[in-house]
Amino acid sequence: VPVSPQEPAVTSDELVQWLQSDEETRVIDVTTSAQYVKGHIPGAWFAIRAQLAVALVAAPKAKRYVFTCGSGALAQYAARDARALVDAPVYVLAGGNTAWKDAGLPVEVGETHLASARTDRYRRPYEGTDAPESAMQGYLEWEYGLVEQLGRDGTHGFRVV
Repeated sequence: VPVSPQEPAVTSDELVQWLQSDEETRVIDVTTSAQYVKGHIPGAWFAIRAQLAVALVAAPKAKRYVFTCGSGALAQYAARDARALVDAPVYVLAGGNTAWKDAGLPVEVGETHLASARTDRYRRPYEGTDAPESAMQGYLEWEYGLVEQLGRDGTHGFRVV
């Protein structure tokens, strides 16, 4: 059974103090983008771990980095990866976003501070638009009927299998 790395940890209370101080602390959240937009630490940057090198360039440089995710487990691996990519101390939020929320600390919602594009999950074509689901369903019904329509139309030059 693989053992997760144990990176230096910081508590939610310590992170609050760091964020309120003059020192530049950057929180990098490697949870899923769906969870990130539902609620994350204010000012945290979303990053996909597999794209961490690019994400750390997209996010503003900091004097200190704190990695988090839902429980803190994935953040351990991301923090270990980040050590080779940044020239600053790297920490993990103990207990992750769950500990932050359990402490009653504020959260920010929405697609704020995206250091990685939200490519970590399938989104239906009408998600994130003003188009109603019924419009997409109408399009899909037209598309499914296209093969039958091509079978009736002798001018297209395609052979319907």
